[in-house]
Amino acid sequence: MANAPSITASVSALPGIDSFPFFVAVRESPTLMAALEIGHLTGISLLIGTVIAFDLRILGLNRRLSVSVLARHLLPLGVGSLMLIVPTGLTMFAVRASDLLTERLFLVKIMLIFAGGILAVAFHTGPYRSVSDWDTETTAPRIARACALGSLLGWLIVLALGVLLPYKLNE
Repeated sequence: MANAPSITASVSALPGIDSFPFFVAVRESPTLMAALEIGHLTGISLLIGTVIAFDLRILGLNRRLSVSVLARHLLPLGVGSLMLIVPTGLTMFAVRASDLLTERLFLVKIMLIFAGGILAVAFHTGPYRSVSDWDTETTAPRIARACALGSLLGWLIVLALGVLLPYKLNE
């Protein structure tokens, strides 16, 4: 077993998308990289802001505010933020794919993003289906609060990893 390849060794052997001419041009252009980062950070701000506001309400902040009304207002913003996050994130990934695929912080970040998506689907297909029972002036069910706490902590960790990642890659 000592000679078994690690996950990062096998992943780094993938063909280098970051050597495609378009991604090389983006990587070498400070203006394009800055535009990508601004778009990505704008999308992240929208997503994290809506997640934090919604999760804090589920956890009991301002119970007079209707959970269902808040969801109707915030969900489109959160989904819309993905229109910025996904293309900019995929492009920024492709620019440094070889480096990122071997970096554990990046892999943890991606796993947490997928976990956050799964948790959101589980929440909306599970505890949220009974929201009319706890919409206002009532404590959300324990499972809903657990989902909100997991979501809040998970997305804050994703945010922290996103901040730490460039420093780690430049070591």
